[in-house]
Amino acid sequence: MELEAQSVAEAWLTEIDAGRFGACWDQAGGMIQEAMSREDWESVLNEGREQLGAMEIRSLNRSKVQRDPNGAPAGTYVFLEYESTFERIDKIKECVVLRQEPESWRVVAYFLK
Repeated sequence: MELEAQSVAEAWLTEIDAGRFGACWDQAGGMIQEAMSREDWESVLNEGREQLGAMEIRSLNRSKVQRDPNGAPAGTYVFLEYESTFERIDKIKECVVLRQEPESWRVVAYFLK
């Protein structure tokens, strides 16, 4: 289960790295799509990625499976934390949250810390 979710996340991140932000929104779970329009998502990611520069290195630092986390819709989630290096930022944490939806794992949150 965790490896399947990780595979989905890494394919999704590859799309982000390539600047295909709209396609990532299309592939994301309902939680992202309900929180932000496709146009706003593209704008926010475009601005953020301009500040970071190109992706250089990404390695999985931590993963955790959790069922029915507080404050989220019921379901099974996988939380992935990557240690990433970009052209202009060294060692930042990229966090990807996936939720098992009926058809497949879907990314429901993406943020940097």
